[in-house]
Amino acid sequence: MDVASASGQDRFSSQFYQRCWDMVSGDVVHAVQDCFLTGVIFHGINSSFNILLPKLRDSILINQLCLIVLSNFLFKISSKILAGRLARIAAKVVSPQQFGFIRDRHIEDCIALVSDCVNVLHKKCYGGNSAMKIDIHKAFDTFDWVFFFAEFFRLLGFPLCLWTGLTIFFIYLGF
Repeated sequence: MDVASASGQDRFSSQFYQRCWDMVSGDVVHAVQDCFLTGVIFHGINSSFNILLPKLRDSILINQLCLIVLSNFLFKISSKILAGRLARIAAKVVSPQQFGFIRDRHIEDCIALVSDCVNVLHKKCYGGNSAMKIDIHKAFDTFDWVFFFAEFFRLLGFPLCLWTGLTIFFIYLGF
């Protein structure tokens, strides 16, 4: 955990936990284990501050703002544990074409690939050429992410159990 990370709603930074680990380790470990054993995430753990920071000096539109979520330290720890568990099986469920989800690959590579594809479209071919740009920016707000991830895990063969439920919950809070 980054020592310089901002504190969440609990007002404690990761630096506090690192320096006072001898005193708080038992409580932290117990709280995180309890979350994974019972599937219950207590209100104090999953609460966070949402802050909108301007990307530009005179930002007036919502898309000119950057959303930053300041999460509770226990939430950060729990989500890192889930992410670590998911990373071990990610290669089995993420296709090589999903650049944004593969380590050492970058979404910018896809932008370059799309640019090359558009350049190819300028060449004449039998039957004509076409391309489609889909903007899901507005649809994103109304999308049912909980249903999507529940169905996603089901299609990948994961049972809807405590682990997948917690994973869906942590993903949903990220949106």
